[in-house]
Amino acid sequence: MSERERKVLEAMGLCYAGNPDYSYMTFATIAADSGIDLKHIRRTVRSLARKGWAEYGKGLCDEDGEFRGAGYRCTLDGFIEYRKLIEEEPPATPARRGGEERKG
Repeated sequence: MSERERKVLEAMGLCYAGNPDYSYMTFATIAADSGIDLKHIRRTVRSLARKGWAEYGKGLCDEDGEFRGAGYRCTLDGFIEYRKLIEEEPPATPARRGGEERKG
């Protein structure tokens, strides 16, 4: 798994852990939560989808029943992989670190 894939899966897994039913994310949200530049997100998310760790959803609604468009979320297999990753090493995503940007 590449470093980008790891960061994206961490961001998606963290969202999924909060509430799987409302865990779909736009590319912009994934970019912000993972710290990965938006220009790399589409390819990275689709790579995770090919591995069975992310899935696409369209016609999505928020808690109030308002349509919000489309997005991706991690699958149950993706969440299991995310759990394995955080057992090995704590998450490095900005969302998990309180929004701080990684230096280095």
